Amino acid sequence: MEFGERLDELMRLYDVTAKDLARKSGVSQRYINALRAGEHGSPTVEKAIRLARALGVTLHDLAGLAPSGNAEQLSGLEVALLNIFRTLPDEAQRVRAVEMLRVFAGIKPRGSS
Repeated sequence: MEFGERLDELMRLYDVTAKDLARKSGVSQRYINALRAGEHGSPTVEKAIRLARALGVTLHDLAGLAPSGNAEQLSGLEVALLNIFRTLPDEAQRVRAVEMLRVFAGIKPRGSS
């Protein structure tokens, strides 16, 4: 299932209009409709987080991924990433998010031995 199809499915399930979702997420209604119509593949991580939060679902739910045994950890990761994305400038957002994902994945930070 494509991202737009999943978004459309969740919006229908939760009875949320594109206008409501745009207002709650800060993502434009035009962009949301384009996603639903398949005119865009997938949104950026930041937009996906905003859409998921506005719908009250996890990124895994929004992406249509099967839940893993670590659902609570993933939800915590999503919240932590959202908080970081909200507080840091664009370049710093990407760098910090990658560092955080490396830590969660058990990869040593760059420059450490």
